[in-house]
Formats: sequence, structure tokens, C-alpha cells
Amino acid sequence: MVDLNLKVPAVKKLLEFVASGIGAVGGSMLARWQARAAADAARIEAQGQADAMRITAEGQADSTRLIAGAQAEAQTYFPIEGQSIQGEVNLSKEIESRLTFQEQKRQSNIRTVVGMAADELNDKQIEDHDVDHDWVARFFSDVQDVTSEHMQRIWARILAGEVETSGRTSLHTLSILKNMTQRDAKLFENISRFVFEDFILNEEHADGVVGFPTYGTLLDMESYGLLNVGSFLNATMELKSQRTTFSSTNIYKISANSEFQKINLPCSVLSPQGRELYKIVEPSIDEAYLRAIARFMNDNGGIKLERAEIIEKLPNNKIRHTPWVLVEPLYSSQGDVGT
Repeated sequence: MVDLNLKVPAVKKLLEFVASGIGAVGGSMLARWQARAAADAARIEAQGQADAMRITAEGQADSTRLIAGAQAEAQTYFPIEGQSIQGEVNLSKEIESRLTFQEQKRQSNIRTVVGMAADELNDKQIEDHDVDHDWVARFFSDVQDVTSEHMQRIWARILAGEVETSGRTSLHTLSILKNMTQRDAKLFENISRFVFEDFILNEEHADGVVGFPTYGTLLDMESYGLLNVGSFLNATMELKSQRTTFSSTNIYKISANSEFQKINLPCSVLSPQGRELYKIVEPSIDEAYLRAIARFMNDNGGIKLERAEIIEKLPNNKIRHTPWVLVEPLYSSQGDVGT
């Protein structure tokens, strides 16, 4: 067992994860990241941002060159018009070439995700903890075939999050994400802009909010097990005179008119896996939707919603934040103001 009070560099812990998943080759991956990071810093200082962008582009071009080379090689197996194919194709060589290409591509995918995770962790210091080898094995088995840069960034955040805190993302959530397309992931990210705590108000209470997800989109996410949707689904918010809740960037204060008050919220609710993925994508809440929530709370109990921006997270779960600002309820006109 490791000493949980010991602080270690996050990138060093990442190396343990990578070595557990794919062996000693992980060291060369992170050595390459360290060299690139050092070169980025030096060249940004000496030559400006343009040169740093060139370094990044060279790394991203690895996969493109690999695919282009394979495509060019593939052309040699097709007859050119007017010519005949001479000899027999060596089948074993074809198989070897295909497997080599596949493994090179997978290695490139893993290298990219590991580099992105290192960028997320950067110079953080974290509490030391044991590596969950079963989780790591599943992660690298799934991520090796992720080629979309957008999806790779999501997987990189998951890896970085697990390096920081063991158990942050379950194997169930990894299985869901593995089966999601880039389009599905973007739909979930859009839906996440309309999540407050763990719920999304039903459409009739989001009147006036542009871009609010359709019922069909919510059902798509329910099919993945990320959301619970129902016409009669309600969440109950129990309030004392005051309570606070958090997002990645803001803190919210909900103030009731009495010592204890309940409010029923007709809504869709994130599943446990949906909550895990929601924390990974780190969305900013839609401003109009936040005001629609303030309207619903005001109209259903005179509840006041305030927010402040998080400046710094301090020891002992304390937070330094900006002054509180009232979230003005969203009304289409003065005549719609609730009482």
C-alpha cells in the first residue's frame, strides 16, 4: 500500500499507469512528451507562439502520414488500366502489412492520448495511490482504436482524472463511451450545458431558451444509459434556509423563505455514468437556461438563486470566490413575472 499523504508529480504517476497498461514502451512515450513540453516552452520564449504551433502540428501529423503511406501502398495492389498483373500476390506479406499498419495506428492513438493526458496533468502534485491494473488494462484496450481527436481528448481527460483520483470513472462508463460516436459525444456535451446539479428541467419550463435539447436527443442519451427521461419523472430538492452547490467554475447559493422547504422538479436526471461523464466534459451552463431555473425556483416557492465564480480552491474544502450575484429570472415580458 502506498502512503496516501505523500505528494508525487502527476506525470510520474501517469507513467505508472501507462507502464501497467502497455509496458516499458510507456516510458519512451512520456520522455517524448517531456522533450516536446520543454521544447515548447523554450521556443515559445525564443521564437514565439508560431513555432510552438509547428511543433504541435508535427506531432499530430504522425497519424496522418501513417494513413497516407498505407493508402499509397494499397494503390500498388490495384491494376493500372492497360496493364496486367504479373505474378502472384504474397498473401502472408499482405496480412503482415495489414497487421503492422493496424498496430502502428493503435500505438499512435495511445501515444496521442497519453500526451494529451500529460498536458492535462502538467506540473500538478497529487496524493500517491495504488494503480488499479484491471481499470488500466480496460482503458488501453478501449482507447487504442479511438482515432477522432475530439474523442481522444475526452479519453485523455478520463485518464488524467483517474491518475489524480482513483475510481473517478467506472468501467461501466468506459464501456458506454467506447460505443459512442463523435456525434453522440458532442450531443452529450451540448446536453450538459443544460444540467444544474444532476437534473435537466423539462422542456415546458425552459421556454425562451435557445438550443435546449429536444426530447428525441434526450432519449438518445437515455439509450446509452447516461440519462433517465420520463414525462412524470420528478426530482425533489430539499432546502433549509440556504444551501450551496458547485460546478467546475462556479458556486451557487439557493436561498429559501423558510427553515425547511421542498420543491419538486419535473426533469430528466443524469444516471451515475452520466454524472461521471458530465464531470469529464466540464461544460459551462447555458446562461439563459440558468435564468430559466431561477424563474422556476422563484415561481415555485419564492426561492432565490445566486452565483459566484470560483477563484481558488483552498485546503480543508474551502473556496475563495467572487462576490455573490443574483441570477435574474428569465421572463419573456413583464406580464409573465410570477408572484
